[in-house]
Amino acid sequence: MTDAIPEPAIVPIDPAQPTESPSRLVFGALILGNMALALGPLFVRWADTGPVASAFWRLTLALPVLALLAWREQRTTGHRPASRLVLLAMAGGLFFAADLASWHAGIIRTKMANATLFGNSASLILPVAAIIMARQMPARSDIIALLLALAGAVLMMGKSYEAASSNLIGDLLCLLAGVLYAGYVLSLQHVRTSLGSWQTLAWSTLAGLAPLLLMAMAMHERIPP
Repeated sequence: MTDAIPEPAIVPIDPAQPTESPSRLVFGALILGNMALALGPLFVRWADTGPVASAFWRLTLALPVLALLAWREQRTTGHRPASRLVLLAMAGGLFFAADLASWHAGIIRTKMANATLFGNSASLILPVAAIIMARQMPARSDIIALLLALAGAVLMMGKSYEAASSNLIGDLLCLLAGVLYAGYVLSLQHVRTSLGSWQTLAWSTLAGLAPLLLMAMAMHERIPP
């Protein structure tokens, strides 16, 4: 005799529960986050402080919220973070501080479209880094996409230089910011899984405060808004 196949249980739909799948919510949050990120250069130009000083305030204002979320995350796990992981997260925060300083300094020296594109060039750099580390050639379509993105970036830098030679410095600073952000992501990819996302963000943000403040002071920027 064969075992009878049980009929699937019928679970009534609770109208109070959201029916949208989590993947759709996550994708929507990703789109909103990218839209907010695109407004970054505009807010930097509107700020009544220096560009690097505005990066300092960007971290300072975020830190209390991140610290609260990190505390809740730590209470959930019930484990105190290892000192080695905290130090690695703070080391990654130095990459992030350098990224913000470079990007904000570049924003006021080039077009906002260029600043947004080059400042987020990590999305192009990270796949290249992954290819190098994995030692595996990507698919032909991936190679074509990377080459087209690189060609587009070169064309934008050329047009920017034609408009004003000073724009090229801003483009290069924003491109450097993308490289530094890629370093930030790569340096924290293993820390985040062991330490927790919110704790990693909180410690790396804390580590970036002093370097940004010192850089703003060294550049004689206006710091208090």
